[in-house]
Amino acid sequence: MGREGGLDIYNLTELINSSTGRCWPMEVNNPVPGVVSSAPASNEYEPGCPVSMINKDLGLAMAGAAEAKISLLLPSRRGGATMRLTRTVCLGRDFSILYQWLQNRSFK
Repeated sequence: MGREGGLDIYNLTELINSSTGRCWPMEVNNPVPGVVSSAPASNEYEPGCPVSMINKDLGLAMAGAAEAKISLLLPSRRGGATMRLTRTVCLGRDFSILYQWLQNRSFK
């Protein structure tokens, strides 16, 4: 949203990290290539936490919700479909590659 609004991604990251938005993804595993040099996104999405592990965790969460009769609309529809798509396209890459799909609807 910031980029689309014309904000510099580096300044936006600095702003977020100096406010209540500060969090692990912004500081350590930022999905925007080049923002955090040690993040997987800046290293061709070489995994720290591979897509396959996130798929497993999402599957466990969805199964647990189904067993408890809890409706999870996002994971069961969009999130689940996106993660299933990544199983083959992004095998072995870090889960933050989803940023690329969300931005471009394709993987690089």
